[in-house]
Amino acid sequence: MAAPGVSSSSPVSYFSSSPSDNNDINALIQNVKWGQSGLGTGATVYYSFPTSNSAQLWTGFYRGDSGSEIYNGFTPLSEAQETAAISAFNTWSNFAKLDFIEVSNESYSSVGDIRIANSGVLSAYTYAYAYLPALNNPVGGDVWFNTSQPISSGNDYSVGGNGFQTMMHEIGHALGLEHPFEGDATISDELNQYQYSIMSYSDIPNQWDTGYSTFYPTTPMLLDVLAIQYLYGANMEYNTDNNIYSYGDNYAYETIWDAGGSDTIEYTGSLSTVINLNAGEFSSIGPSVKANRGISAQDQDNIAIAYNVTIENAIGGSGNDTIYGNSVTNTINGGAGNDTFVTSISHNDLSSLTQSGDQYLLVSNQATDYLQNIESIQFTDGTYALTSLLADNNQTITTPSFSSSVDGTSSTATPETYIGPVDYLQYQLIGSGSNESVTGAETNDFINLLGGDDAANGGGGNDVLDGGTGSNFLTGDTGNDTFFLDGRGGDITWSTITDFNGDSLNIWGWVDGTSKVLLEQANGGTAGYTGATLHIDLDGDNQIDTSVTFTGLSNSQISNSQALEVSGNGYLLMT
Repeated sequence: MAAPGVSSSSPVSYFSSSPSDNNDINALIQNVKWGQSGLGTGATVYYSFPTSNSAQLWTGFYRGDSGSEIYNGFTPLSEAQETAAISAFNTWSNFAKLDFIEVSNESYSSVGDIRIANSGVLSAYTYAYAYLPALNNPVGGDVWFNTSQPISSGNDYSVGGNGFQTMMHEIGHALGLEHPFEGDATISDELNQYQYSIMSYSDIPNQWDTGYSTFYPTTPMLLDVLAIQYLYGANMEYNTDNNIYSYGDNYAYETIWDAGGSDTIEYTGSLSTVINLNAGEFSSIGPSVKANRGISAQDQDNIAIAYNVTIENAIGGSGNDTIYGNSVTNTINGGAGNDTFVTSISHNDLSSLTQSGDQYLLVSNQATDYLQNIESIQFTDGTYALTSLLADNNQTITTPSFSSSVDGTSSTATPETYIGPVDYLQYQLIGSGSNESVTGAETNDFINLLGGDDAANGGGGNDVLDGGTGSNFLTGDTGNDTFFLDGRGGDITWSTITDFNGDSLNIWGWVDGTSKVLLEQANGGTAGYTGATLHIDLDGDNQIDTSVTFTGLSNSQISNSQALEVSGNGYLLMT
């Protein structure tokens, strides 16, 4: 789709007023958006920064006299304003499926849907205003800033400045958002503030901003995100890695949108802080944002997590921190200071509290959480020091032990608390690469034996047993277990799984289109542990590289397999 000309506009969609069953969304949207595919669909939107008020570059929909924006004090944006506008466009597109394209040199046949410039026609008390998207009306989407700002902070277009927040606000209008305090649907007075919406006029409830706050929002805020994603759909390609949202002792005021991965909020400063990992909630991290400084100053919670976002982990600073967990498995490190972990369960719902070194595993019927450098746990029915919880006879306080044998020498091994991407695992034991035999506990264990010819028994629980390279003898025992074998070691190997029933096996080294099963043997393997056996050629040379026996099973019981790949490494998944 090409950019519109001076007398045209890109497609828009109209819809009924208050289309959502969420009043907060209805309060923030008008009945129009860019794109012709309707609500929840993305759009391509062109923008430009006009440098001339020549009549041939402007539509006749604008007045032709001094009452028009283009003929009363017209000036192009300053460099700081352009930088702010581009940053604002990028920020909006991080949250929603919006593709912004700049028209760098305007002409009669090519201008932006959203055109931003300065004008002297605005009243003395107005920072800027914008026109909503419109069908067949080229004025729709245009944004005008006051040549003479009502207050000096209106000229601060740095991120966090009053002028930057105004730029975000006006582009919000140009995308179809409205003031949440006007129209048939409005939000409550409590929510009508910048903390929840940059489309508000209020820095705190019931008080219009006067331009003196210490710091302004740098992204759309919690309800803005909800509304813009309702119009255009969520950007599910933004922040899909394992992201760390790190904050120090500089000002911050933003909403986190994260589309995937295992993510962490980290505070590196020394102030006492509150980190809340729940979607739709706020944290207070770093220096307090003072709203309306000097008139009726009020500290603001400054970091929101957008709805439908999962942040798993938190790291506190050196102050006395309070960290709120959520419903998934959380890994929490309070850092220095006297720190409290807040959980949504009652003390009586705590199933176990297990210590391994300086880490604690908190298990309930709702979630499993890993805690480090936490001094207290706040339940719904009271706050308890961690030391008193450990002394409570109602809790499990022992760390499980694994039996181990390395090259024939038996011992007892103490596992570490598992910290990894698999939510349900509790403990881990990493082998030495020698010939080992390990038996796990009644917990959900991860046992990785690396190289060597090894044996592992997961014990109770849902375990992950990784024999590594070498020939391995693996028993999951009770629970639903996952086995790994690695055929990339260079030696010919033969492994046995003694109780493959409702479990899964991953064989590393399988290359789709190259690897193949050379022979299916009905009753192969070691005496007493025979069963269906696969002899596999991994590198395509028609020679056996690795074999695996499934004790007690027939060939028909192991026929479900799938070739997969992760990060360029192929494997065969068998279930």
